[in-house]
Amino acid sequence: MSEISPVTFKSACLISDNIVYLSASLDNLDDDSEYSRCILFNYNEGLKNGWYYHDLEFDVVSVCYNNEENKKIYSMSNEGHLEEFDGVDGKLSFIEGSGLNEDWSLGKGYLFKIKSINNEIFATGYDSQIFRYNSNKWISFNNGLITGLHSTIDFSNIESTKEEQDISVIDICGRHSGEFFCVGRIGESGLIAHYDGNQWNSLDRKTPATLYSLLRLKTGERLCCTNLPLDAYSSI
Repeated sequence: MSEISPVTFKSACLISDNIVYLSASLDNLDDDSEYSRCILFNYNEGLKNGWYYHDLEFDVVSVCYNNEENKKIYSMSNEGHLEEFDGVDGKLSFIEGSGLNEDWSLGKGYLFKIKSINNEIFATGYDSQIFRYNSNKWISFNNGLITGLHSTIDFSNIESTKEEQDISVIDICGRHSGEFFCVGRIGESGLIAHYDGNQWNSLDRKTPATLYSLLRLKTGERLCCTNLPLDAYSSI
């Protein structure tokens, strides 16, 4: 008799009002095994017939849907593995310079999230990692967030030592192609930063907590920052 393994759902995104896409992993796999089941569920077809899935040989930690141009689903591992899925076929690639994979990494650390914003794809992670998919190529998008002597972040009001002034970018959103916001943490404190079309600049925080999610309100004029992950929601 086959053993039934418990699963952990790791990420989700909305395709439409009736369709959701999820990633899950088996909890009983060996520590060195990397595997994910990516699942599309259509509510209109019901619990019995509405499930469709395919498997990937890497651990998917974040998914997103680009619904404006190519209508593809992107699945990403914390190492920077990537799949572009059109509902039938998947194209595998990776985010150059990201994660800790020895084949393409710069050693900055794991990635957190992949996200579609204004018909563009972004990925965020440890050590001020922000990548932007531009002209079929991933480029670094963290000007102004890099720590060190030339950093534009003001650490004077941050509760951390110099050695702890690492920046983790956990989520990102934007109003248009020239203005973005991101949240995460600096050391043990929360981070909110604004991209003004040229570089990132830190903003005053209302809480010292690490911020995990950033949502654009439906009015488009305000943003909601939370210390809870809200992967499946695009706006409130």
